[in-house]
Amino acid sequence: MNQSIGTPIRVTANGAANSTACNLSALTVTAKGADVNVQFTNGVGGDVLWEVEADASGGSHTVSFPSPIYFSAGVYVVIDQPKNIVSVCVAIV
Repeated sequence: MNQSIGTPIRVTANGAANSTACNLSALTVTAKGADVNVQFTNGVGGDVLWEVEADASGGSHTVSFPSPIYFSAGVYVVIDQPKNIVSVCVAIV
């Protein structure tokens, strides 16, 4: 079964990318100045369901999930170095 990828949601600081139950189908993290670690949690304060590091010298880090990750409480983004992030884009279905 093919699933369509929703419109990307851009996040530039800690916060909810989507506050209702959804499936994360793809993400892109772009860093600047220094490496950055981004966690995707199941809602505010929930379990970390995915984590990615983006290297400032490596450009954007993109992940596409053949089987989307289910977030029952919505996708919340936690950025360890918010000043070093250009953007986090997520696609949900």
